[in-house]
Amino acid sequence: MSNEDADEVNEAVDLSNSNKPTNNPIIENEEKDKVIEDLNNELSISNDKYLRLAADMDNLRKRTSRDIDNARKYGLESFLISLLPLIDSLSLATDHSENKNSLLDGLKATVKLLDSIIEDAGVRKINPHNEIFDPLTQEAIQTRVSDTTEPNRVLEVVQVGYTLNDKVLRAARVVVSTDVVNSEQTEDTEKKLN
Repeated sequence: MSNEDADEVNEAVDLSNSNKPTNNPIIENEEKDKVIEDLNNELSISNDKYLRLAADMDNLRKRTSRDIDNARKYGLESFLISLLPLIDSLSLATDHSENKNSLLDGLKATVKLLDSIIEDAGVRKINPHNEIFDPLTQEAIQTRVSDTTEPNRVLEVVQVGYTLNDKVLRAARVVVSTDVVNSEQTEDTEKKLN
């Protein structure tokens, strides 16, 4: 074996030995201690983050619960404050009930005030007189034959309905027009049922 070949073999042996763990226990313990210390620091940081997040979530849950309770307790506060003038108006009307004309005028003014208050709160009246019958907002309590009105029109509003932000609170109760043919069919059907 030549000197050059021997040098290459020695280099290869040195390189392979550098990849092997050292047999020095002091160096190995220091490296292990360093790794353990780094892991403990990371664990401590993660634990702190977890505790902060848990506390934030707990505070958020408590705040949300408190807000919901307050909304339940005081959600109608502004609406009720707007009703106070109505109560005052009714009290004033009952105090001056000797004069029937002024009582009637006061009652009409009170109804207008009430309509204004509920309208401001998002409540709208359903008063479909002479409109085409709409089963989504109206309840037909009776049909009536009409020669002057086309079929399926509201002839009379027995009781107005109300919506709150486009949701029906109470359907309007109405009388709906029908033609003579439909009326006769309805009577025949009723006779067969009886």
